[in-house]
Amino acid sequence: MKHQKVLSLLLCLVLFVSLLPAAALADTGGTIVGFAPLGDAGTVSVKYKPALTELEKRFPAALSVTLSSGAAASTPVAWRCLEDYDEELTEFHFVPAPALPVEAGVSLPAITVVIEAESARAVMSVPRERTEAEPSIVGVLLPEGRRGASLPSYYNAYERGLLPPLRNQNPYGTCWAHAAVGCIEAALIHDGIAGTDIDLSELHLVYFGNHEYADEKGCSVGDTVDVTVSDYYNYGGYSGLAVSRMANLVGPARETTVPYRWITDYYPDPADGRNDDCSIQLSRAYYLNSSDLDAIKYCIQTCGAVEIGYYAADANYSATNNSYYCSSARSSNHEVMLVGWDDSFSRSKFRTGTPDGDGAWLVRNSWGGSGYGYDSYFWLSYYDKSLDTATAMEAIPDQYDHCYAYNGSPILAWYPMQSGQVMTEQHYSISGGETISAVGVETCTANLDVSLNLSCAGKTVAQSFRTTYPGYYLIPLKDALPVPNESAATLKITYSGNGGMDIPVESRSYSSVISYNAYCGSDGMCITSFGSTFNTDSDSVVRLFTNNDASPVYGTPDFTLPASLRTIGANAFEGLGMHIVYVPDRCTSIGARAFCGCTGLTQIRLPKNCTISSSAFDACTAPIQVFAPAGGTTEAWCTGRSDVVFIAE
Repeated sequence: MKHQKVLSLLLCLVLFVSLLPAAALADTGGTIVGFAPLGDAGTVSVKYKPALTELEKRFPAALSVTLSSGAAASTPVAWRCLEDYDEELTEFHFVPAPALPVEAGVSLPAITVVIEAESARAVMSVPRERTEAEPSIVGVLLPEGRRGASLPSYYNAYERGLLPPLRNQNPYGTCWAHAAVGCIEAALIHDGIAGTDIDLSELHLVYFGNHEYADEKGCSVGDTVDVTVSDYYNYGGYSGLAVSRMANLVGPARETTVPYRWITDYYPDPADGRNDDCSIQLSRAYYLNSSDLDAIKYCIQTCGAVEIGYYAADANYSATNNSYYCSSARSSNHEVMLVGWDDSFSRSKFRTGTPDGDGAWLVRNSWGGSGYGYDSYFWLSYYDKSLDTATAMEAIPDQYDHCYAYNGSPILAWYPMQSGQVMTEQHYSISGGETISAVGVETCTANLDVSLNLSCAGKTVAQSFRTTYPGYYLIPLKDALPVPNESAATLKITYSGNGGMDIPVESRSYSSVISYNAYCGSDGMCITSFGSTFNTDSDSVVRLFTNNDASPVYGTPDFTLPASLRTIGANAFEGLGMHIVYVPDRCTSIGARAFCGCTGLTQIRLPKNCTISSSAFDACTAPIQVFAPAGGTTEAWCTGRSDVVFIAE
């Protein structure tokens, strides 16, 4: 039946050509009376069906023909599929539409496209229950007022060469880890910390996301993971699981250290959880509402990529337009990366229904493939009904030796507080010979003013910062706190906002497959609100980070300015990828927004006396370590600021 259908379509096409008016034929300068054989080009085999535009790149752009005059010629051709390319078939047939007319009765050559594994894609994961109560993610304010008009209508990180090679999760349910690790890789590439050849291990995250790891500081003793199946890797996950583990310094590892091919035979020691051979640490994670288009666009552009979940079903994909749209509210079953967008992508280009408006995200999938296609890069409607919470991540080179974290369980719960100001208190025991250098804070509410008050070894440090999105914030302390002998530490955090807020705590999750058990060995975290104080009987998800060496070390500059430079003008290096910068001693001034948006910038060496604009480091990943001689105007400028940390040379 299929061959009869193809022959019928061919006859119809020949008949159509034969009925062209004589004048039209004459205008072409000749007619085609024969086509040269296609040879090997007559069959194209692909593993997975690519997008139509990607497939057509493999077809001849011109054909050799014989004209009615007897002359040989080459004519440009377009190719036409005789079937509906959106059908799930194993073969498709394409015939040419030449620029020159074809004489009646002349057979058209055909290309047969063979799809080797149309229905053999990787297993999609089913994310486990995420939380006991979802936080509200609304009212996010973009930094620098970058909402709406300041965002381009089209952005494509794939075409810009800002992504590593495609990965393939096949045939396991590890999409969540591929998306999370891919976002870390994209962030490092975006910030100039790594090249596109970076390759981090998804398997390391998959395993330790589903198993216990050795906590060298003993904070999470009693928190256990019960796994009752051997194929744990097929039971899914989600971005919050990745954030929780990596924030605790559990990974990431290099792909060469824990390769994905070991997935069915990987049984590491719990101590291998802290595998920092790639010297990378998670520094930020932002949770975004899927309907906040500007926030997601901003994070794609500044972080490199955004992870998101959606309901994946082949029936919703159009290979003709390389587009996807789920028209009904479904729970997500697949996690991918968003790496671009197109505001003008027409809502008429989707297969199943018409979205509420134009526009689509460029998705990076983890099913192998190449170029554009459902397995690799495709367009997902802004208005897909199954979109889940989106997550953006940032990472930095390894800066901390130890992590004090009570949340051995990655599951979170929330205490909903009605007050606009809430204080929490958590206690730690810090080993001697270390220096408390940073604090890691998770929030569930956008736009909070957060004040830290840390006391240990007879000293107290205080610092404040402001959140933009709900998520995880790694905050280097402006004044590191040395701990010469083992000492108790108390961390008080005051959250201030315009209304109620949710305070996250460690929780538990039970299932017949994988269960996370959260044990609170003390009185848990203390919360004060409306003048009343109570213990949560749950551990906080606040981390303390320490170093064995109390003295920060200025790294090797990757951006050194000329020794003769005297002035850095406004917007001079805005948005450039840089990590460690050296400014020569002759420089006396730095203009407005000179380093604005340099999100990879972590250290800068400045002269002792330099006039610096208050906006010089706007939209950077604060605080930046500023190295300079003490006692000058540079130190004075740094004093009291939350976006920089002054370190005397």
